[in-house]
Amino acid sequence: MSKAPAQPSQAYVVTTAESIDRIVKDLRSGNKNQNLTSGDGIGCRVFIQHEQDVSTNQAEVHDGADDIFVIMEGSATFILGGQLDSPQQVQPGEWRASGITGGKEFKADKGAVIIVPRGTPHRRVTAGQDVILMVIKAFTPAAR
Repeated sequence: MSKAPAQPSQAYVVTTAESIDRIVKDLRSGNKNQNLTSGDGIGCRVFIQHEQDVSTNQAEVHDGADDIFVIMEGSATFILGGQLDSPQQVQPGEWRASGITGGKEFKADKGAVIIVPRGTPHRRVTAGQDVILMVIKAFTPAAR
């Protein structure tokens, strides 16, 4: 019984440095993000996000997704680990809370990579800070 290699689930994506620079320039006008790929059919979503002076981000846990944050410019503070305070499930496998008890705080500057495995409480705070980051969300197909 012979089996053929898998076929692509979507077209490949190549984003040039110039394109990234244009995206970053456009994002600076507000706290927003732009997908490089939505993740449909490939098990990951990649986007660039600008965030400045935000202290209201909720803490979160993803049951079926890992998060990878790459700090491209500026800095942000991350709280990792511990337990969510009074978690609420906002959709299947996605939990939010106002804070984290027992987490460890890290300041991440340009060039830092933060890998947050699924199930890990995490929160990002940029109060008094300005950051451009690339976010890679890797999920299991069932978790999407």
